[in-house]
Amino acid sequence: MAKKKPPAPGFAPDDNPDVPEGMKRCSRCLSILLFRDFDKDATKPDGHRYNCKRCRATTKAELERKEIADKAAELDRRAVDIISKVAGTGAASIPHVAELFHHLVDVFGGPEMLAQHCMGTYLVSKPGSPARQKILSMIMQMAVKVTDSGAASMPLDLMTDEDIENELNKRMERQVEEKIKLRIADAEEKTA
Repeated sequence: MAKKKPPAPGFAPDDNPDVPEGMKRCSRCLSILLFRDFDKDATKPDGHRYNCKRCRATTKAELERKEIADKAAELDRRAVDIISKVAGTGAASIPHVAELFHHLVDVFGGPEMLAQHCMGTYLVSKPGSPARQKILSMIMQMAVKVTDSGAASMPLDLMTDEDIENELNKRMERQVEEKIKLRIADAEEKTA
């Protein structure tokens, strides 16, 4: 008499005594679960996927984390390449901070992608880790700098022409006031 071949993992035919009717074994965690714990799949013999919903979610999360890590590594590599090209080798070719920042934002695919990269790095880092602390610190420093510079108004694409003109006038007035203060301070130093 020929030996009966065991069923494939994840598929429990009706005559499998190990798996009760209306249930199946997950091929990943090997748990025996109700059919409702498996996503439906009409292409499978029993109409359900081989892996349970929990294992599929775990696999999906692992793949997403790996994809984020791979993208972060690629972005880091591209950023180093850009910095190397922009900075050159001599002191005369060291980029201005604004120019360097502009190139870095371009490497990440623009401000939105840079924000997504920071968020991705934040999410894959452990809570309380130095990486998370550095990202939060960086965000706070940027918020302070933006507020201090007066650039904390609405984005340009949301401003009307009148809003832009008013904002430019305010900034020019601030610049003039600062220059006047500097000239007064210089004059006081010369007379002292």
